[in-house]
Amino acid sequence: MRNARSRPVYRAAAQFVAAASASPFFEIAGATGRKVRMLSIRVTGPTLTAVGYHSIQVGKYSANTTVGTATDLTKVPLDSKSPPSIASVCRVFTAAPTVGAIVGLIGSQRILAQATTAAAAGTVDGVAWDFGQIGDAEGAVLLTAAEAIALTFAAAPATAVTMSIEVEWTEE
Repeated sequence: MRNARSRPVYRAAAQFVAAASASPFFEIAGATGRKVRMLSIRVTGPTLTAVGYHSIQVGKYSANTTVGTATDLTKVPLDSKSPPSIASVCRVFTAAPTVGAIVGLIGSQRILAQATTAAAAGTVDGVAWDFGQIGDAEGAVLLTAAEAIALTFAAAPATAVTMSIEVEWTEE
C-alpha cells in the first residue's frame, strides 16, 4: 500500500527538549477534506540527566491536544512541485499539553535514553515506526482535522528529554 509516488510526500523534523511528562511530546493532525496517511515516524538520540529505559508510545486520537507550549514544524514537500501540506498541525511540545481523546495505542517501543554527561558516552538509541509496510496494510490514516497521531512516554521521565524526531506522510 505504500505507493506514495502517486501522492505528494511531506516531511518534518526537529531537535527539541520534551517536558518530563507522560503527555504528548509530538502531534500531527489530519485535514478537513483530505486524507493524511502516515508513512513513518523516527525518534533518535534521547538524552536526559541519567541513563534510563523509557517506553515511547504512538497513539491515535479522535481529538487534538490543547494548551501546552508547542513549536510548529515546517511541513516540507519532498517534490518542489507538490502543493503545500494541509495537515492541520505538525508540532512538538516543550511543555505538557492537555491530552485529547485517545482511540488507542498503535505502537510502543522501549528505548535506552542516555545521560547528557560526557562520562556516560553510551550508544545513542532510536526507535522507528513504518506504517503500511506489512502486506496490504493501509497504515495510519487521519480523515479529519480533529484526528491526530501523537507520541508520548508511557511514564513521565525524571527530567526533560532532548531528542530528534522525523515524520513522513502523504496527503490525498
